[in-house]
Amino acid sequence: MRTASSDFIEKQNALIGKPIWLYRAAIDDDPDHDLFLAAYHQDVEFFKDAATAQTYTAFPITHSDVRESNEGGENAPSLTIGNVSREIQAYLELYDGLRGRKVTIRQVDADLLDDSNAYYEQVFWIDSVVADETSATFRLSSRMDRLGRNLQRRHVARNHCECPYKKRGCWLADGAGGWEAAAGFVADKAPLYLARTVSDAVTGIGVLIAHVTFRPVDIYHLTKANGTLIIEIACDDPTKLTTDSQIEISSSGGEDSEEWSLTDITSLGITSGWQTFELALAAWGTSGGELDPTAINFLRIYSVTTGTATLQWRNAYIQIAGMDACDKTLRNCRLHGNARRYGGFPGVPKSKIIGI
Repeated sequence: MRTASSDFIEKQNALIGKPIWLYRAAIDDDPDHDLFLAAYHQDVEFFKDAATAQTYTAFPITHSDVRESNEGGENAPSLTIGNVSREIQAYLELYDGLRGRKVTIRQVDADLLDDSNAYYEQVFWIDSVVADETSATFRLSSRMDRLGRNLQRRHVARNHCECPYKKRGCWLADGAGGWEAAAGFVADKAPLYLARTVSDAVTGIGVLIAHVTFRPVDIYHLTKANGTLIIEIACDDPTKLTTDSQIEISSSGGEDSEEWSLTDITSLGITSGWQTFELALAAWGTSGGELDPTAINFLRIYSVTTGTATLQWRNAYIQIAGMDACDKTLRNCRLHGNARRYGGFPGVPKSKIIGI
């Protein structure tokens, strides 16, 4: 609590005022990472201290009134923030639900934004949080409420793992205070199209086209720089294949649009028996715009031929190298190779976020 300036008091006592609510929320221990939000129809230019200007970003945010209880104390308010864009959800996942973090609520007047002292302020700390797809609601407490209390430091999120990547719960104790991967730990392969053989045959000179469209596969970490296509290929007479040939993956459901492709399959050394090829995507070209790695749904191998031949492929995967990030979803856990070792995540409640 603080004493408001005389200008602010005058505006508050006026018959018609233009109040604006501003919020500052700590994310971690670095104040440069604080969130500055405004319950207003546009961004607000004010101050974060007496000398430093600050932009408060317009955001769907509100808080309940602070009311005095029968015992003479103040009831803890709640703070609700829109979560449709998933920005707030990301902070909850990365920073332990923001529990124990400081929240400063200021009321300013639209006519006094150039006066760094013209505001009324209350300070709280986040005690607990409940969130879903549309909003996150924080229960706030005063400093006095926190004395002698153990704040909740753990939360369970639906379809999310609570373990920090490469730390306790995700990796194994190494006996020296650190964490290490289990024996044989490797990043998993993301399947594109498995088991069934895709083939095409020509009689005489022609064009082989072995292709398939499948349900979109989401490999959101994938880039050309870190990706490898792993695929089994065979051709009964590879001497009939020509340099006018490609392997293609796309997110458009067809060729030549949102496509990455490798030119000249004769350089691979295809034989009449099944072989597994690991093809780095870094050298692949792009056609018809960039591939969307979150919606890969087409794979084709084609070749102009000099005679009769049958071309086949099966078991196509994407391997990502150097993965060093995790959003704690089961999808990502599978890509990192952890899901099979841990069998998925323990305890999945019905709500998105539940404080415990």
